[in-house]
Amino acid sequence: MPELPDLNSPQFAPIKTRLAKVYLDHKADIGAPHATDQDILDQVDDITALMLGALGRAMAERRHTWLQHYGWFTDLVIELLDDLPAAPLDG
Repeated sequence: MPELPDLNSPQFAPIKTRLAKVYLDHKADIGAPHATDQDILDQVDDITALMLGALGRAMAERRHTWLQHYGWFTDLVIELLDDLPAAPLDG
């Protein structure tokens, strides 16, 4: 199994910044309407893990209501994936 990169390395800072900005814009959607901006910034990794897990479950279980409500997150994930360099299919 390949070794995972350190997600706290500076190369991931732009991704974490994009995630943080979206979470700040959607505090109520993530269940934190009264959280301070700093609270959200401190929890970007945990929020992302929960959102990715929920997205996976929603897709597997075809939860259309969840996917509609959290379309902003799905759109962000798609944008982030589109920004990745393409990997060769043979390697």
